[in-house]
Amino acid sequence: MAEIWMNLPNTNQMSRDDLEREVRSLRARIYKRQPAALLAVPPDGVKMLRETLCVAQMLIGQADARSLSGRRAEHSERLGLLIAECDVHRPLGPDGKHGERHTETCGCEDK
Repeated sequence: MAEIWMNLPNTNQMSRDDLEREVRSLRARIYKRQPAALLAVPPDGVKMLRETLCVAQMLIGQADARSLSGRRAEHSERLGLLIAECDVHRPLGPDGKHGERHTETCGCEDK
């Protein structure tokens, strides 16, 4: 899975359509052996879920490798996939802002 993650483009530079296409392709490569699961989004929305996943990914990156039984990269990659999934539902622009990039599932009330 590391080779898949290392070859991902910078999602902040992608259009919404390109990002959705990339995530579909990534899902096909990763989940070809197992179907994707539907997960409920916490009440505070995709934005906060993404933020929490990013914090967890950063902390795993800073953790002592021995404390994670040598699986730091694997955990970080898995979180990265979940972050990319959040970006499909609530896309961000090059400036890191959501702005007017609304989707059916972004959670914005003003769309």
